Amino acid sequence: MPCNGGGRRDRFSARIQLNVEEITVQRGFFTKVVTLGTLFCCEIITGLGQRPLANQSPFGEKPPASPVLFSPGVISIPVTTTYRPAFSPDGRTVYYTMEVGSDYAIIVCRFKNGHWVSPEIAPFSGKYSDAEPFMSPDGSKLFFASRRPVNGEQAKKDYDLWVVELLPGRSTTPRHLGDVINTDAHELYPAVTADGTLYFSRFAPGGIWRAPYSNGRYETAEKLGSPINADMKEAGIYVAPNERYMIFEAKNPSGLGGTDFYISYRRDGEWTTPRNLGAPINSPAEETCAVVSPDGRYLFFTSNRKLPNTEVTIGKGLTYSEILDRWNALGRGRWHIYYVSAESLQINQGD
Repeated sequence: MPCNGGGRRDRFSARIQLNVEEITVQRGFFTKVVTLGTLFCCEIITGLGQRPLANQSPFGEKPPASPVLFSPGVISIPVTTTYRPAFSPDGRTVYYTMEVGSDYAIIVCRFKNGHWVSPEIAPFSGKYSDAEPFMSPDGSKLFFASRRPVNGEQAKKDYDLWVVELLPGRSTTPRHLGDVINTDAHELYPAVTADGTLYFSRFAPGGIWRAPYSNGRYETAEKLGSPINADMKEAGIYVAPNERYMIFEAKNPSGLGGTDFYISYRRDGEWTTPRNLGAPINSPAEETCAVVSPDGRYLFFTSNRKLPNTEVTIGKGLTYSEILDRWNALGRGRWHIYYVSAESLQINQGD
C-alpha cells in the first residue's frame, strides 16, 4: 500500500523581474505550457549561503551532499506522514501525499516570496483516498493512485491509476486509466515519460509494469522481466523523461535496510543490472518514492529513518521541555521527505 518523506538556512533578498504570460501549445500526448514572466522582489531562503541566479530553483544553488529534510514544518511535518513529491517543471509548485487517518489526500504547495507556503488539499482530492502523484514532464498532467469509484459513490477496495489535467484556467475531472491498466489488484506509484509511456507498480502479482502510449491510448501493460523484477517487492518507480534510467525500491537481503533504492540504466533497449545507491541515500531504515527534480540536480525521497537527538528515554537527563520537544520532532520514525544531491546517480543533467 502507499509508502512501504534541517540544516542551516541563510537568508538574503534578490530582485528579479519576470512578466507572466502563459501560452498553451498542443503537441502529441501532452499540452505544453510556455510561461514567460515577471517576478517582483522576493526573499529567497537557501541552505547554501550563496547568492542565487535569477533562474535558480527554489531548492538552492548547491545540492546538499547528505540528505536533509524538505521544508520542515511546512511539508515535512511531525504529526503525520508526507511522501512522494511531484514538482512542476519550474520547481515552484509541488503536489505530494499526506496521510489522513487511514486514508490519504494529495496536497498542493507553492514556493512564494522565498518560502514554501500554505499547503492545501488539491482541488480534485479530499473526498476519496488519493495518493502518490507523478507529474508529466511538461507539467500538464498529474497521475495518481486512488480508491475513488469508477461508477457510483462507493469507494473501491483497491487503488487504481487516474490522471487529471493541470492546464491553467481549466477545471478538470480526474479520468480513470481504464481496464487496460487497472485490475482488481492495487495499481500504485505511476511514473510517466515524455512520450507518455507509463510505468507503475502492481501488488499481487507484484513488480514493476510498463504500458506504452500509442495513437491516443495505452496499450496493455506488461511486467518487466529480469534484471528489474526479481521477486524482491520492487515498487515505487521513478523513470527519467527520456526513459534512459529508472530508480526503484526493493527489499533485497543484501541491501542496507528494509527497502533500498536501486538505479538501472537503459542501454541499447535493455535495462542494466540495478545498482544499490548506497549510503547516505539508503539507510538501515526504509526508503521509498525516489523522485529526481525537474532540473536533474536533486534526488527527493521518503524515509522513516530516525535522526540524531530524537530518542525519548529516561536516564538521559532530559528536562520536561526537552522531552516534549523530542516527542514533537521530525525524524522519529515517521515517513518524511528528504532531498540530496543527485550526483551519485551518475546521470547527465537533463536526462
